[in-house]
Amino acid sequence: MHCDVKPANILVDSYGQVVLSDFGIVQLMRPDGQGAEPSMKSSETLMGTPDYISPEQALGELLDGRSDVYSLAVTLFFLLAGRPPFQADSSITMALMHVHDTPPLLSTFRSDITPQIDRVIAKALSKWPEDRYQTTGMFSVAFAEAVANADNYVLTDSEAKMKAMVSSGGAKKAQAPLKPTAQGNPTWKASNKLWRIALPLILLLAVIIGSVLSVNIVNKFTNTKHHAQSAPSSSLTDYLADKNEWPVESVGSTYFIKDGQYHILSKQPTNFSMALYDFGNTQFTNFRITVTTSEIRGVHDNGDYYGIVLRSSVNLQHYYLFEITPSGGGQYGFWRSDRLLPLKSDKAPSIISNFDQNNVMTIVVKDNSFTFYLNNQQLGKPFIDTSNQLLSSGAIGLSVEGQNTEVAFSQLHIKIL
Repeated sequence: MHCDVKPANILVDSYGQVVLSDFGIVQLMRPDGQGAEPSMKSSETLMGTPDYISPEQALGELLDGRSDVYSLAVTLFFLLAGRPPFQADSSITMALMHVHDTPPLLSTFRSDITPQIDRVIAKALSKWPEDRYQTTGMFSVAFAEAVANADNYVLTDSEAKMKAMVSSGGAKKAQAPLKPTAQGNPTWKASNKLWRIALPLILLLAVIIGSVLSVNIVNKFTNTKHHAQSAPSSSLTDYLADKNEWPVESVGSTYFIKDGQYHILSKQPTNFSMALYDFGNTQFTNFRITVTTSEIRGVHDNGDYYGIVLRSSVNLQHYYLFEITPSGGGQYGFWRSDRLLPLKSDKAPSIISNFDQNNVMTIVVKDNSFTFYLNNQQLGKPFIDTSNQLLSSGAIGLSVEGQNTEVAFSQLHIKIL
């Protein structure tokens, strides 16, 4: 493994040959697939460059060649979009974004990117190594094929509907947690330019494929933190009490502790700020969850939402989200990340709209039924998810939306049903 793939380490000689440089923190792979100790770095030093590190690098976990696949995908994103997928003011925030945040689609930044290319990049940028391309060779083939098919790509009905909604500004949640910006008309017929830009990365992938540093790929992480655990059964546990199980930075950052409460400060105008309990490893199926919330600051302009993430996949590609907003007299919404429209939304008459005042949110989750309460008052009838692909279990978390919206969370209790 190279462990520090980034644009600054990619060189092109006078003959157009692509060379990967700076092997100072490389990890050699032993025949049994286990990584040797990284050279020239202390154990306290985070390997790699924050803008391009994989989630497992950010977490200090054991690495294999799939970490380089992720960094290559970030590099490719930078090459095609002119910026990396995540931008932050500090290394800690950047690392947490790699762990938790969903990257934007390349098509958000340029109109000659087809949905097929978007899917290839999204797979390579999966949060979990098991969900990525397992080798750089697989990534290279998939990306080259997507670029080659760009001229003849035809939108499916769902893709056309999505694009129409984005163009009209109606897909508020369509790409949650990212809200795509407006894009121009597709110009896939002009993909020769895309080929010229993408070819060096395909060549780079080929270079790494031939390197002995990425031949042996470990199929599964040996660290047991990456395996789903059974949810604790205690109904009295405050799941916010153990701050080591939640992302935490310093006061004033996106995630921090203040006065014994867990704060999330959303800094992005178009993104959610989400935090998963136990980094998404602990899975819940049927349960009752209650959390006390208090909006510290916001603008009350239909953009400041906050709430609870339910049955989330570890890569935040699939999840339910229940959220409230004090705007418009108080509203609530229940979303599913892979749907274009809210599953349920209505007025929330029991909401307390004043800043620094508590709103207690409760959800009873049982099989495909979801019952919502706000300040001990039920919000309408239970919602029944009748879809063929029910999200039956997953992680729980907290979410805040709206630039400069800060919410304090406390007393998060879960009772297993």
